Amino acid sequence: STWGGWPSTGQRVPSGRLLVLDKAVIYGFGRLKQYHLNGSHVGMGKTKYQLFACDQTPKRVGTGRRASSKVNVHWSRDIDIIVRAMVLTGPADNKTIFIAGPPNVLGVQPPKGIHPYTLKSPKALAEQAAAFEGQRGGSIRAISDDDGKTLNKIALTSPPVWDGMAVSDGRIYLATMDGQISCYGKK
Repeated sequence: STWGGWPSTGQRVPSGRLLVLDKAVIYGFGRLKQYHLNGSHVGMGKTKYQLFACDQTPKRVGTGRRASSKVNVHWSRDIDIIVRAMVLTGPADNKTIFIAGPPNVLGVQPPKGIHPYTLKSPKALAEQAAAFEGQRGGSIRAISDDDGKTLNKIALTSPPVWDGMAVSDGRIYLATMDGQISCYGKK
């Protein structure tokens, strides 16, 4: 999309920091599309993220040389963690998305009247940095594939390492920043 079009790519094709998929739907964690303007979403304290579900194949919009694609979003949800690990599991008619990560100290939506690109205070930035470093714990969440609602959550003393979650035989395995590997499942 040329050098000046890089911020709009996420509106044309499914994209995000982490993605999982089934035969027709992509589930992901990425930037809110309204922040893809002139690169202004770059920089800690200026990024807003969401969980989302969308069609794998973008819709065609327009005709001829003006034709482009557009992502068909099923749902999107604000989430109060920075997702570092994500898996999709379950039968075709009853899937569950599992996500894990440290807290999003900076929050997903600014207070009313505050512009979303307003840089956060040094104290808030230091708190978010501490969370990224694993000093504020984290959580693992079970998310509905139908609407993105949280079904269950477990507090963690240490957040996961990047992409540090796997599912096998009805159990979730999680590698955390404190060097541990934990197993979650039915007793």
